[in-house]
Amino acid sequence: MMEFSVAFWNLQNLFDVNSSEIATDLEFIPEKGWTTEVLSRKIENLSKPLKIMNNGNPPDLLGFCEIESEKLARDLCEKVRPGYYEIAKFIDGSDIRGIDTCLVYSKDIFDCIETKSFRINFRYPTRDIFLARLRIKENNAELLVLINHWPSRRGKKDGFDQYDTEFSRCMVAENCGRIIDDLLKIPFEEIKYLPHEILSDKSYVDTINTRWNKNVLLMGDFNDDPFDKSISKFLRAKNDKEVFVELNESLEIFRNTDRDKTDKQHYLECTPHLYNCMWNLSGFSYYHWRNNSTNLFDQFMISRGLLLGIQKLKMNPEKVRVFNEGLTIGENLTDDYFVSMNPEKYHPAQKGIPMTFEYLRTNGRIPKHRKPNTGYSDHFPIFGTIETLP
Repeated sequence: MMEFSVAFWNLQNLFDVNSSEIATDLEFIPEKGWTTEVLSRKIENLSKPLKIMNNGNPPDLLGFCEIESEKLARDLCEKVRPGYYEIAKFIDGSDIRGIDTCLVYSKDIFDCIETKSFRINFRYPTRDIFLARLRIKENNAELLVLINHWPSRRGKKDGFDQYDTEFSRCMVAENCGRIIDDLLKIPFEEIKYLPHEILSDKSYVDTINTRWNKNVLLMGDFNDDPFDKSISKFLRAKNDKEVFVELNESLEIFRNTDRDKTDKQHYLECTPHLYNCMWNLSGFSYYHWRNNSTNLFDQFMISRGLLLGIQKLKMNPEKVRVFNEGLTIGENLTDDYFVSMNPEKYHPAQKGIPMTFEYLRTNGRIPKHRKPNTGYSDHFPIFGTIETLP
């Protein structure tokens, strides 16, 4: 059997020069310095780390966010590995800035069976959650991939206090959790056909366990860390493998502790956990300059089936990592850019932060006197592998 590689990257403002109407008043337009030449250099720069991420080979499955159009996704993919990728249907979301999520996959390894976009209903537009159902050609296993870009921590007066905006990510977490429930549990309208005592019939037990153990992979920029409330409490993404038991085992426990309810009632109330692959990582994927904070916002989370290899696919959390090789400012800038007491320079302690992409804006000034059209993104990509099983 084989392994295939997966990655996710927030591309930081990958806008087209032909902006959509909703984005024409924003900064990424030719009139403000975002030209065809700048865009071409940004795409060229982004392609370089993707080419070497998997021991010299590009990832086989790639999730992106902060990308405006399918054309940009295709342009980037052709730079990374010509003819290798296909785009899972690009759906323009409702984000007011015009940036979306996107999934690209190897045509050699996957078939894309279905795609769907889930709109998150706030009083203002926000990013959709994108779902793709893939089939692995080698062993016919199914993989359900959810691409996320949760609301920013940017709050009042452009502040960056997570508690100003925490409610919005908790709301998206609840919506995302409902999607997970729909994937891993029998649809509500079909539950009425189950017997009240599900555990009394092996065929029903097999049915609920098979669905419970589907391969689900969440990836994205969640704008919260693994231990934050939205992830750990509302989405129920944990790092404790002991909670990942068969569904019938959970029902047996509930039956013994609450005899006033039927198995069917317990099933309706049972919520699947996810395993957060990032808990044991010591690094960070994002740096925010306003409050000098480092965060692990970019994450992989997986279902029980994908964690344990029950349905012909297995992801090993120990192989997940943040990829930052060649992407830090310390690796890209000379020592004269780093001066401790000069606000126009970087502090030496910042050498490990992401090398953001900078271009010449209409004000004629580039932060920290950087060379124009250099850098990559304000996020590091994350990387992992999934093993195919017989």
